[in-house]
Amino acid sequence: MMRFVSIFGAALLFPFAGQATTVDVTNLEQLNEICLGQNFQEIVQPDGSVVFHCPSKIELPHGYKVVSTHNREASLTAHSGIVLRGSNAIGSASNPISLRSYAVELSVNNNTATGIDYQNNHTTIYGNLTSDHPMTLENVLVKGDVTLNGSTLTVTGQYNTVIGNITTLSTSTLTNTNICGDIKSSGHLFEINTSAPLGDHYIVGDISALHSLNIKDISVFGKIRSKGLTGYLEGAFYDTELAIETFQPLVLPNNTEVCGDIKSYGNKPSNIQLYCGIDQSNCDYSALACPITSVDIPVCDMLPPQEDDYELTISPEDDLALMCGDEPPTFTINTKNNAIGESLQVQLSIADSDFFDVIMISGASQDSTNPWLFTSNDSGELVVQIKVKANQIENVDFDKTYSVTAELVTDRTQSKLAEFKFKPFIFEAYSLDPGIPVGEIQVVAGKPETINTRILACTEEGEAVEASNYSAIPTITPSVVSPTNGSLGDLNYQPEFKHGVSNASLITYESGSFNIQLTDTFDCTGFAKCPESGHSEVTGQFLVQSRPWTFAICPNGENAALPSGTSSDGAGFVAASELFSLFTKPIVWQSGGSLSDPINTTAYCDDSIRVTSNFMNYGSPSASIKLSSEQHTPTQNAANQTVLLEGLMGLNKLNHQNTGLGYVFDQLYWNEVGSLTIKVDVANSDINQGYRHVGRFYPKHFKVINQNWEYPSGQSFVYMNQPLTSISYTVVALNANKSDVANYAYFAPKKQQNFTLGELSNYTNRFVPPSPTQVQWSDLASRSIGTFLIKSSASKYDCSNSACWEKDDIGGSYPDGPFNTGSHATLSKIGLTYLSKVDKFEFFDDSHILTTQPDVRFGRLKFRDVGGPQGQQIKVPLDVEYWENGRFNTNFSDSQTGFDSTHSRSDTLWPSGSSSTASLSGDGKLIVGRTLQVFASQTVPAREQVKFYLDLADGANSVPWLRYNWDSSANGEEDPPVVVTFGINRGNDRVIYRGEPNLIGVN
Repeated sequence: MMRFVSIFGAALLFPFAGQATTVDVTNLEQLNEICLGQNFQEIVQPDGSVVFHCPSKIELPHGYKVVSTHNREASLTAHSGIVLRGSNAIGSASNPISLRSYAVELSVNNNTATGIDYQNNHTTIYGNLTSDHPMTLENVLVKGDVTLNGSTLTVTGQYNTVIGNITTLSTSTLTNTNICGDIKSSGHLFEINTSAPLGDHYIVGDISALHSLNIKDISVFGKIRSKGLTGYLEGAFYDTELAIETFQPLVLPNNTEVCGDIKSYGNKPSNIQLYCGIDQSNCDYSALACPITSVDIPVCDMLPPQEDDYELTISPEDDLALMCGDEPPTFTINTKNNAIGESLQVQLSIADSDFFDVIMISGASQDSTNPWLFTSNDSGELVVQIKVKANQIENVDFDKTYSVTAELVTDRTQSKLAEFKFKPFIFEAYSLDPGIPVGEIQVVAGKPETINTRILACTEEGEAVEASNYSAIPTITPSVVSPTNGSLGDLNYQPEFKHGVSNASLITYESGSFNIQLTDTFDCTGFAKCPESGHSEVTGQFLVQSRPWTFAICPNGENAALPSGTSSDGAGFVAASELFSLFTKPIVWQSGGSLSDPINTTAYCDDSIRVTSNFMNYGSPSASIKLSSEQHTPTQNAANQTVLLEGLMGLNKLNHQNTGLGYVFDQLYWNEVGSLTIKVDVANSDINQGYRHVGRFYPKHFKVINQNWEYPSGQSFVYMNQPLTSISYTVVALNANKSDVANYAYFAPKKQQNFTLGELSNYTNRFVPPSPTQVQWSDLASRSIGTFLIKSSASKYDCSNSACWEKDDIGGSYPDGPFNTGSHATLSKIGLTYLSKVDKFEFFDDSHILTTQPDVRFGRLKFRDVGGPQGQQIKVPLDVEYWENGRFNTNFSDSQTGFDSTHSRSDTLWPSGSSSTASLSGDGKLIVGRTLQVFASQTVPAREQVKFYLDLADGANSVPWLRYNWDSSANGEEDPPVVVTFGINRGNDRVIYRGEPNLIGVN
């Protein structure tokens, strides 16, 4: 009754329990239903990840899922604890969701509701688990780190997996847990053990414990380091060099297996089996090589365990044998566990065992003390023959049906009965070469097969001969043996005997076991056991074992696609790490098809292709369908590629787990790019492998990882309108998990994304560089790195074909800046742009923005007006300035801009209409933004006022970007002007003109 109340209470807490059982974190209204009495707060972190915080308690009903449909990392946090009621799913491999409890405990309870299959209904969590208080987990599969910042960690249940690191600060007890990750325990006790295991349990990773460490019945593949006072290690321990290091006396049970050295500050145990480290050829602490290699180290997966599910089949279910023949009744027994052939013990029994012996034709063994006890081979096959004992043939009743029973020793519920008879006349199938009887005939559904049959009889001397006097058409009675309620599949067989033999074609469009019975009456005169009438009924039968030809791999759904694009051609499919699905179905043979080679099934998805539905029938023997893959393209690194097809729901299905006329494999993904050859095999069968090239898988994201701004002339900045010498930037290709992909570097250039640069904020028209002049994708440490170079044109050095930050139009934001330098700077946002997408992709969290932006300044060259005595050389100060904080300042960073004042022109201001012999001279570079190396002089002394213009055009000073709109009434920018007045004298020897520069003769 109390259990009923707890479930009823849970139903009241979750009024939406009858609705959709999937909660998406992107739907806050839906998400709020699991935050008791409160609403989630969405908090975007600096790294772009999102935290959804519940101010109260998070409770997730039994069977519910929490998913994330956006591509950012997500976390669910709660102030008052997190409780998962069982059989839940959190996150996915491509979009993990982490959980954190700040107060109270974080618990996963797979035992709080009735009717739960503890064995197979685990809670699956893709994401990190963190708790500041206790954490209790039961029957969980976790891909992420587990961190305890306080109190205890308890992991219980029949089977648990943690693929990630475990860090604890208090007592930790783990039962029946596989761990692939490092363990760091700072608590009082870390204990891991096995009780009533579903299988062997192991740790793949290093263990570090500050206090007590207890390991019981666990295999550890990694180094153990314990600083505590006590340590008990029971199991097997393997490392490459140092397996165990302890600071206390070490307790190891007898015959403990250790590969790797032991360093103990107490007594080093001597009662163990010590070997050199894994893959060590020799060592100084043992003369024995480790019995395992690195290949034997287990791999954790996110699939729940399977209990033993044994199955036994026997065929044929009935058999006939000629009493004088050499071929006694023969039976094939198959033993399986979870649809996979497995070597198991089989007990046979016959009621009239005194008449018969059982002989093993193939199998693992026949017991020497119990000749009726056999062991099937590694494939689960056992073939036996039943022979009449010597001198017992007269006791065999030819009208009696005898039976043999086969029973699995490990599971007595798996018991099958078969029948057999001995007859003086029979029809039998046989092989032409070497002419021996064939009890079972293997055929492929949809393919005609010639069947050779004959009628045999016994002579009075006990010799088997063909009854050549028989020429007739017998009655054919086909029946389905397996599956019991299966279809004959339009089976057609019509033999016609001539002189006792027939060779006729048989075809069926189904799979399964079919019994073909032949019946007739013939003239048996002269043969043994012939009735006085001279005619006798004759029967015979043979078994047809029909298999599907292959499995076609097809799109899952009418509107779905499963393209075959490659790294060099064709259409794209999905991004790497994104989920997809496919449909596979067993099909009949197609004309011209091989009976042994793998079959490309791309063309066999049409509904007109017949499917062998018997294969999926629950009455058929169990079979395991498995997906596998190999990299199809790019070919350059395909042979060494270990990242292949994976599935959140696994890559295996039993033949009874069909959806309609086939099998849906969903939540598949590949973390790489290119194309896969996806293959379908059926374990322990002759069914042709089916395959299909699937692609193109492409990057989901691109991220800028480096850039270099090569400023012109050795500058540490660039002026607006001044071409940059070059810009190089490197981009990494990522999958949907934002992880590196290696294959993209090997794509054909036309299938690689080209990126140019652009300004992506408010200055889109100010920075429009040309396309990259060089693009190179490389595989660097399994990362596809694209290096792009935009280089200024050598033939025409201006903004029309080079990368420039252009000045705004006069009348707009003119002048403006600086950009990205100084306390008054405006920040630009230059990042990756593209003209078109080769395949679909997305940028995330501004990862396409260059992390270093250029130092861009609005610059101009400016003279200061001067004056001096006529006929003398006058210094003309020249500065380079940039705009900052509303005014122009000398650019002290510029010691690179050059000048040649001979490239100048002049106008005589006074006296009006006269000509002047004045000119400018001097050249060089500005020093910290200034120079006094420009001189004005006259060939013929005269009192005059002359306006000079320094020519900045290409071919002159070639710095047109330092022009400025000096004359607001003019249209456009001008060269920098300066007014030089000749004829300024000392004393009162002349009239001083209003506004005349350099009045005191400073020069």
